Amino acid sequence: MLSEITAVAKKLQDSGFVKDKFGRPIPIIIHDLEYPWYVIEATQKANPNGEADEFLAAMEELGFMD
Repeated sequence: MLSEITAVAKKLQDSGFVKDKFGRPIPIIIHDLEYPWYVIEATQKANPNGEADEFLAAMEELGFMD
């Protein structure tokens, strides 16, 4: 299920839908009750053009990423 969600989010980013709808790039953050490595990885894959870089940097600073 997580891979399907990631693929849909990536398609929305790659197609430009999110940017066209909101007028600027907006990250799609995939989350669960916590942020295990695989959810952070899914968020990274869902935002291939760097839309979630600020979020990912915060997760790294908080120690959620190796």
